[in-house]
Amino acid sequence: MGVMGLQIRFQDHVNSNMLWQEGDLLLLACSGGVDSVVLATLLQKMNQHLEILHCNFNLRGEESKRDEDFVRALAQSMDVPCHVQSFDTQAAMKTMGKGVQEVARILRYEWFGKMMEVRKKANKNTYLLTAHHADDQVETIAMNFFRGTGIAGLRGMKEKNGHRVRPLLSFSQDSLAAYAMRHQLKW
Repeated sequence: MGVMGLQIRFQDHVNSNMLWQEGDLLLLACSGGVDSVVLATLLQKMNQHLEILHCNFNLRGEESKRDEDFVRALAQSMDVPCHVQSFDTQAAMKTMGKGVQEVARILRYEWFGKMMEVRKKANKNTYLLTAHHADDQVETIAMNFFRGTGIAGLRGMKEKNGHRVRPLLSFSQDSLAAYAMRHQLKW
């Protein structure tokens, strides 16, 4: 794939599947990892109305703070708003009696829901974007299969579910990493 290959394929994919319209507000969940940084870059190159959301779960000490600082700097370099929510994940785990992954997912999506409601007041066409890719989809389907969810569980994640969009589901993690390397992105 050429240097612009992924960007063009992504734009074509977004447009042909009508994932959102020009002028819609896109709230991007950004961890600072390669997948979300590539998605932020692809969206910026399309001149999308973008805001970045970052969750700091405070589970890795100084490393969690570095991730937050990195995402703030990324948003600043892109000249887009950045919203950060800090969580006491350990306390929430004790309160909820659940494991770290499940608690982090609950906390994250509760906050994303609140941010969606707030931002929808300014722009009713607001979408939450996550950087799930094809490899995540395969993993989800496999987990569902081994859990015994039946045929319904084998569908995996939807690319668009109401105002939640996963625009990278058709793209492999390798293609995202190659794009990041080619464009010398930091994550």
